[in-house]
Amino acid sequence: MAAPVYGDAMPLALNSSGTRNLPVAVDSFEDTEGYSAILYDNRNGVPTSEANAIAQTEESFLWIGTYAGLIRYDGITF
Repeated sequence: MAAPVYGDAMPLALNSSGTRNLPVAVDSFEDTEGYSAILYDNRNGVPTSEANAIAQTEESFLWIGTYAGLIRYDGITF
């Protein structure tokens, strides 16, 4: 069965809780006031420099899948 298609024909998959994973992005050509980019690496808490997958929970935790394991980011610490 194919993934549902919404909007600009971008397929959206259902996650394990049955809700849709919505794509999120900031358009770099639009006004980006209020946004900033921060590079996280092993100098500021991330145990590895590669991320294979990223997911955000309803509680706003970011889960980062790496070859070394799973990392949880709470917005302040890893």
